[in-house]
Amino acid sequence: MAADKDYIEQYRIQVQTRVWGDPYTRPRQRELEQLADQIEQRSGVRLSLSTLKRLWRDDVTQLPHPSTLNALVSVLDHATWADFKQATVRTPPRESTPATLQPTRRRATAWWWTAAASAALVTLLVLLQATNRTTDYPLTLPADIPFQADKTVTLGVPNTVQFRYDVSGIDADSFFIQQSWDPRDKEAIDPAGHYRSSVYYLPGFHRAKLIVNDSIVRKVRIHIKTDGWLPLAEYTDNSHEPFYLDKLIPASTGDLHITEAQLAAAGVDLSKRYQLRYYNIRDFDHIRSDSFTLQARVKLDSIQHIPCPKAHVTIVTEEDIFYLQLTTPGCVGDLYLGMGETRLRGQEHDLSALGCNLYDWQTFQIKNQGKHVAILLNHHPVYTLSYKKDFGRIVGIVFNFSNPGAIDDVSLRNGEGNVVYETAF
Repeated sequence: MAADKDYIEQYRIQVQTRVWGDPYTRPRQRELEQLADQIEQRSGVRLSLSTLKRLWRDDVTQLPHPSTLNALVSVLDHATWADFKQATVRTPPRESTPATLQPTRRRATAWWWTAAASAALVTLLVLLQATNRTTDYPLTLPADIPFQADKTVTLGVPNTVQFRYDVSGIDADSFFIQQSWDPRDKEAIDPAGHYRSSVYYLPGFHRAKLIVNDSIVRKVRIHIKTDGWLPLAEYTDNSHEPFYLDKLIPASTGDLHITEAQLAAAGVDLSKRYQLRYYNIRDFDHIRSDSFTLQARVKLDSIQHIPCPKAHVTIVTEEDIFYLQLTTPGCVGDLYLGMGETRLRGQEHDLSALGCNLYDWQTFQIKNQGKHVAILLNHHPVYTLSYKKDFGRIVGIVFNFSNPGAIDDVSLRNGEGNVVYETAF
């Protein structure tokens, strides 16, 4: 059997041929970024740009971690690295480009395809003549990897989180801390150091990760709470820190309502796309996420240039988020609904019952009894679904609007029907 470093070369040729239509020219950085996106879509694993750059060097001496190898070959329609090796020995690379992998360069000519097939055949002969040995380089980790996080502020945002870590006993070439679920929040850290701080601008129940190469080796939970309800606005392109709007809340208005005029007064550029959010992140008396009832009223202000207004409620749990979206009847194809691990899209499931006139008050209920969920709109059942996993306690509620709008009569009950939280503003 050929050495794994030879399979790396064959992997590069197949990817260059199938994804970019050019087996000879090394990919540029932008193309590697696009490859990382395609790998994430196929495997659910986000590989770093540095990992892909190392893979395309001529002096590859250390094989990536097995989980990384499995993710890499997903774009070649293989489930595991072992499957890729077996298929590579049996047959040369296919010459057709799958429809789901769009070339990022010019379309290859017939000459290129002939050259690609020839190169693949030569490589295959080399593989068949190579020595019968394999070389895996698994990531060796100590039994204990110190990793902790401490907030500098008990309540509210911005909030600096101080990370302390020790990776001095790990032999690897890249180390990161990822602040949350979003891979864009990943920062490189000094393996010889022990301290890194990050400013969190949004409240929530974050799950920070210590990442070595492409493996998550430790996680820590960070509960950044609010003092009651915190309204804020944020541009959808993340080009600016959030606008905190809590100073704009009147003493008593009967509901919680941020208007377009208030957003403009706070400095929000209304010509840009933005989201208005209402956060309440706290411990809800240890209420479990598998049996509860959340009820609220929502209403958006009418803005003519928003074709598909949306109201989105997120229930933050210890392990993930549940979410419900409402929109106008003509836009239900863009809706998302997620309870537990059950995730539905309006493009693939009929969510038309969640269409309504958001410019009038709409009352919704999410009734969860033992992981069986019923959704009611204006007290009429409109959708049911179930899930299986345990997601722990409820630790936050977030409303997300595409327009200025209001919330009212928010209440949360436990599985026995007892009110554990309510507000009438």
